[in-house]
Amino acid sequence: MVEWQIAPSAQLIPNLTVLEERIREAIWMLADLFAQKMQGEAQGGAPWNDVSGAARGGLLGFAVKAATEVVMYLYHSVHYGPYLEMGTSKMAPRPIILPTLEANYPQVMAAVRELLQGV
Repeated sequence: MVEWQIAPSAQLIPNLTVLEERIREAIWMLADLFAQKMQGEAQGGAPWNDVSGAARGGLLGFAVKAATEVVMYLYHSVHYGPYLEMGTSKMAPRPIILPTLEANYPQVMAAVRELLQGV
């Protein structure tokens, strides 16, 4: 026999909202950690020769919480970053963004799965 002291919707719905917010916060924290890790890997593994160090130092990673998702960014902050990634008619490509993202994807997904297993 089940007996409700409080109407289910009055208790369950607010608790689900709190759980959703906690999960989103945990995923954001995890994503930001990985974004910082990837920033360090990209800066340390960039395959070009530095002239000023601006391109290497300008590789940045962070995560952002949106209304319904968490987005991770790894990008160049220098205007010529895309030329390093894609190359030009006079320079071969020297990509670091996509290789770093691809190398970390399995770890990121495994960490998210592990986080959500207890939910």
